[in-house]
Amino acid sequence: MTIALDRPKKTKSAQIREKLGYPIIDTDVHTQEFPPAFLDYLEQVAGSAIAERFQEHLPGASRSKWFKQSWDERRTYRTARPPFWTRPTNDALNLATISLPKLLHERLQEAGTDFAVVYPNLATMAPHIGNEEMRRAVCRTANTYHADIFRP
Repeated sequence: MTIALDRPKKTKSAQIREKLGYPIIDTDVHTQEFPPAFLDYLEQVAGSAIAERFQEHLPGASRSKWFKQSWDERRTYRTARPPFWTRPTNDALNLATISLPKLLHERLQEAGTDFAVVYPNLATMAPHIGNEEMRRAVCRTANTYHADIFRP
């Protein structure tokens, strides 16, 4: 089944890009791992106990915690306030774009970009996990997951 998407033929970004005489390189493109798939990979790498414990570390896991806590609880637990810019869209196509490498590649021109340096979100967070066993498992999982989804 194919879904027809209403996308403009040429975005404003693509129109501006056409007027430039040089390529545009975006050096800070972040992808968003699809949590259910990532957790399946993590379970294969490290087992279900680590995968279950890691869910507390997923981006957005603390989002609801911060909003439900009092100021004293936030200080006590050092709960970080979630940033507003991590997912600044309710547009399903844009959310899918940051999770699916092929779609991201297809939409670079639409964004007015010729080349992109891509950073996976969980891989940049993984080195900060305090538990060594979990940190190593998440790093290994991030490498395996991204190798598989970007390979094609």
